[in-house]
Amino acid sequence: LEYIHDGDTIFFNSGMTTATVAEIISQRSRLNVVTNSLAVANYLAHQPDTNLILLGGELNPNYGFTYGGNALEQLQQYQPQWSILSVDGVHPQRGITTYHANEVMIDRAMIAQAQKTLIVADHRKIGNIGFSHICNLPQCHALITDSSADPATLERIRQQGVEVLVATPTNG
Repeated sequence: LEYIHDGDTIFFNSGMTTATVAEIISQRSRLNVVTNSLAVANYLAHQPDTNLILLGGELNPNYGFTYGGNALEQLQQYQPQWSILSVDGVHPQRGITTYHANEVMIDRAMIAQAQKTLIVADHRKIGNIGFSHICNLPQCHALITDSSADPATLERIRQQGVEVLVATPTNG
């Protein structure tokens, strides 16, 4: 929440982690959210002061996201403060990766259009390499992960110029 301010415009890609982040940032008001995630859209559709745009395009029904030329074309219209991306791999040398090759172009466009990119990935994805390369670490502003992430790997990620934040569990 320290990054997101009332009135910000945010891109969200798909993933369970971004859906969780969307729930957290709904505490902010007057957000403009652009997403290709059905889960994020479904959650934020019930927030009265959020302007929500769900990208059209082809649908991946198994993972609940849109992709393709129509979605890419729509993304070019917006200039968000943040892109918030859930990914499958964050590796010090191999960068940011995903298993979903058909979402890579969406993720890259979100990074290109946003002022800053925030990667959200739990400890299982730190040091992991997914099937498709999205970008190199220096293209990302910050990484948020959990306290089970390997400290040595996190330090190598910091050395690439990425701010690393380790979330602490909350009770309740």
